[in-house]
Amino acid sequence: DQTLDMRTRFARGLLRLADRLGTRRKDGIYLDLAATQEDLGNHLGLARANVSRQLGELRALKVIRNDAGRIVIADESRLVELAEAASDA
Repeated sequence: DQTLDMRTRFARGLLRLADRLGTRRKDGIYLDLAATQEDLGNHLGLARANVSRQLGELRALKVIRNDAGRIVIADESRLVELAEAASDA
């Protein structure tokens, strides 16, 4: 399933970014990254449209949220589950 692969890749990429550029606060991990969806897609190896879709889906799942234009990982444990989904298959 390509959607799962895309979500898994996206989740793994966000976790890598969080490790390198994240600031952990009580309410989540703030990514210290001002990037367009296209920039994010280039970093993660995904098209901008796919980045947009994945951001929307993760926001709907309340895994991430936006704060002043920054991505905030609100549910790190759920993001880790999504990143590891393909290895369980």
